[in-house]
Amino acid sequence: MLPETAVVDFLFFVEEDDANWGAFQKALKARGFETRRDAGNLIASYGPMPVTPEAIWEQEKVATELAIAYDFYPDGWDLGEDD
Repeated sequence: MLPETAVVDFLFFVEEDDANWGAFQKALKARGFETRRDAGNLIASYGPMPVTPEAIWEQEKVATELAIAYDFYPDGWDLGEDD
């Protein structure tokens, strides 16, 4: 059973050596995400937020558009329940 609200982790990977990690993290933080690096990936956490397709898609779209601008690529999401 899914929770009503949760922190959602959006995962991004980088393929370019010159990708600007700092600028990407700053842009995400300006839009309310918390960020951290994990094994060459960037994790952008948002919430707690409603666990609905619409709410998740809204934040995934924001984060993905930023990611592409900074040479990062989406790699999925999870509810961050391991934290």
